[in-house]
Amino acid sequence: MAKVVRKSYHLVIPFVLLLATWQTATGHQLDEYLQATLIDISPDEVRLYVNLTPGVEIADHVIDHIDSNADGKISGDEANSYATAFPKVLNATLDGKKLALQVEEFQVPEMAELETGWGVIQIELSASLPILASGEHHLQFSNHHEQHLSSYLLNAAMPRSDAIRIIRQERNHNQSDGRIIFSYEAPQSGNAAYAFSLGMVAMFVVLGLAITRLKRKV
Repeated sequence: MAKVVRKSYHLVIPFVLLLATWQTATGHQLDEYLQATLIDISPDEVRLYVNLTPGVEIADHVIDHIDSNADGKISGDEANSYATAFPKVLNATLDGKKLALQVEEFQVPEMAELETGWGVIQIELSASLPILASGEHHLQFSNHHEQHLSSYLLNAAMPRSDAIRIIRQERNHNQSDGRIIFSYEAPQSGNAAYAFSLGMVAMFVVLGLAITRLKRKV
């Protein structure tokens, strides 16, 4: 299995979060390229977990694109080329501003596994987010990879941060395009602590002035 780790992340797609996706994928058409994307939104980044599953009737087509030298093997360089080219057919924007998606890690099964129609290519991507203002935000995502033979699934993951809340999800007819509307609430603890500190400083200043005045009167 060809595998590249670009950072210290470990490519693990949460089984609980992808259970519904997997149940749908088990019934995918033999002549379709199933592309399931799970989008995880946190306050400082967006992380995408993508499962690409070519059906047995189109597996050779996908393999031909990966095995560029046609030697019957998928090398690390060939897997890397396929994975790093993948973001070029994706588009992600936050509130209308384009996000720069980067491949963090990927796994490509051996050719024999892909030929069965059950081999899954996994690609993990991420994009840093600007500082979010409190309130509602719109994350737009589209996938145009192998459109002529693909079916798509698109879902938002349950946020791991209490500051993020998914409001609703909107998708087109085949789920190649979608929008996730979410809200962000900035943590209040830091602001509260800052306000408390200012209050304490002000109190000591007032007390100091009062003591000074008393001393002068004495």
